Amino acid sequence: EVRAVSRVKPVHVHAEDSLASAAYWVGSQATRLTASPAAQIGSIGVYAVVEDWSAMYAERGIKTHIIKSGKFKGAGAEGAEVTQEELDEIQRMADSINDLFANAVAKGRSMTMSQVAKVNDGRVWLAEEAQGLGLIDGVESFDVAMNKLRVEARPARSTKSAKAKMAVAAL
Repeated sequence: EVRAVSRVKPVHVHAEDSLASAAYWVGSQATRLTASPAAQIGSIGVYAVVEDWSAMYAERGIKTHIIKSGKFKGAGAEGAEVTQEELDEIQRMADSINDLFANAVAKGRSMTMSQVAKVNDGRVWLAEEAQGLGLIDGVESFDVAMNKLRVEARPARSTKSAKAKMAVAAL
């Protein structure tokens, strides 16, 4: 939705403290992306946690049965052993979602996939380094970002119609 709106009018996202993971995915679709100097930017990637409690359950004499309609339904249910095949399926899904994430960042930030690959490892960077990596457009305070928006959103004196206004999201 942010990308769709940014095609119609400019959208500015400003990160005050953190713009990471799914929030970065969304923010990366803005026309302009800025952050305060100490803001943490990035965490591009996907992960899943699957706990296998089956040994503890077995030690206590508890056996978990999963009645299911499909091979992978109930994978990771508490007390059930997690098979390598189930782990492989969860990894497949994480990789698929990561591909969507990486492609969105590439489009939203006008980066190549090889540029995105360099930052697609879950790390976060402070704003200045994030700017150097192409993850944001500028390092500035929220007040500076807002003042720039006010200037850009003012209608031109020579015309009565207002120019496209900037949408603001302070994340």
